[in-house]
Amino acid sequence: MNIDIIIFTGFLVINLGVGLFYGRSVKTLRDYALGGMQFTTSKLVATVVATGVSGSMLFSALEMVYQKKILAYITVILGFCTSHLLVGQLLAPRMSAFIGKLSVGEAMGELYGKKVRMLTGITAILGATAYIAAQFKVSSKIFAMLFDINSQQATIIAACIVIFYSAFGGIRSVTFTDLIQFLTFGFFLPVIAFLALQSIKTKSALGTAMPLTLDNFVMRPIPKLSLLSIFLLFAVPSLDCFFFQRVAMSKNPLQVKRVFTCSALLFLIFGLLVTGLCTLIASAYPELSAKTVFPQLMADHSTFIGLKGGLAACVMAMVMSTADSAINASTVLFVNDILRPAGIKGGNDLWVARLFAASFGLLALFFALWQTGIWKLIVFAHDFYIPTILPLLLLAIFGFRSTSRTAMYGIGAAFLTVFLWRTYLEHTGINEVFPAIMANVTVFLTSHYLLREPGGWVGVEDRRYLDAHRKGFPQANDAGDF
Repeated sequence: MNIDIIIFTGFLVINLGVGLFYGRSVKTLRDYALGGMQFTTSKLVATVVATGVSGSMLFSALEMVYQKKILAYITVILGFCTSHLLVGQLLAPRMSAFIGKLSVGEAMGELYGKKVRMLTGITAILGATAYIAAQFKVSSKIFAMLFDINSQQATIIAACIVIFYSAFGGIRSVTFTDLIQFLTFGFFLPVIAFLALQSIKTKSALGTAMPLTLDNFVMRPIPKLSLLSIFLLFAVPSLDCFFFQRVAMSKNPLQVKRVFTCSALLFLIFGLLVTGLCTLIASAYPELSAKTVFPQLMADHSTFIGLKGGLAACVMAMVMSTADSAINASTVLFVNDILRPAGIKGGNDLWVARLFAASFGLLALFFALWQTGIWKLIVFAHDFYIPTILPLLLLAIFGFRSTSRTAMYGIGAAFLTVFLWRTYLEHTGINEVFPAIMANVTVFLTSHYLLREPGGWVGVEDRRYLDAHRKGFPQANDAGDF
């Protein structure tokens, strides 16, 4: 058997084995969602970074470098790192009330009632579907580029492994496989960068390499306002369903602070590494495109045995680490925040969750491989969570409380703004998320005070954070965290 196939197959088998091994102790939906909240800081950092470093990240970076939009991509990276830094430094000390919640839907339901809880579940699941489908699309591309096999069949096999261990083992399986995936792409990305650098040296001697100057990779002029809007869009504190779940899994707010602060730094390192890697590749192969460059890179370094298998494992690690987290978080949202509030009882919640996880993952795979029209609809739906739910969640974290009625008014305003902007103002080039966020916050706060609803700025209790800080964070077992 081809050594590349052996390496890649071995990677998949290891992930499956680890996922099933650590999923054995899952007995309840709380175990499935939070894993007992007994994870060290280093493991939480690994799973946060692995979830954020997706398979689409590498291909998006490569396409933007070839399109001479490297500054725009670096702006995205800086915005994403800022988002996690804000969660760690600004939000974490105020999130005591949210630790231990099964999902973001449960947290929103306690604040604003059953309707908001169910809407949170629906919008978050739609967004997660987009993430999963995007990752499976990436895996299909990498198989088609690197191996002389049916890419759809290979993608189905790899995706089924992710779905199986995610469905069976819950967050424990996801966290420990994320650690393996983190180490995998952390090892292979520098290797690929080294090979690209070798290609530059070879082609420079022949006079065919592109000089590594900024002018060759930046399309001028770049509107500063455009870069600022990109930065602000990605700098919004990222508390979607799977990153919120990492908060809920933590022992206390101080651990949340450490996890997201460390992950921000690691995101910056990986983001710049990926950007540098793609820049080296484009410099070595300026005559090619993002779709054809990897096969050529592999062909030029065919003497490195197992290189294709290593690259496939690297990209698949990035794919799996995002997809498994999205599957797990969506499953918990469905059972805990849609079925339960609706009064639908399906027997054992854990087995209902596993059945939904399998069905949901297969549905996302179907969307990714065959249904382009439905895929576009899912991507459109992904825009709803951030402007509808996130503003209310952030206000609650900072100590603002209101009623279910005003929350529904704000969510309705955000939905309407997204729809109208997409229909009539998309030609402006301004993303609809910002106007929808402003509409949500404006209507929510205005209706709260006009209707004289109870609540307002009630403040935040930080006692758990302060106590942990004074005692040196004993609950997290610092000696074993790093």
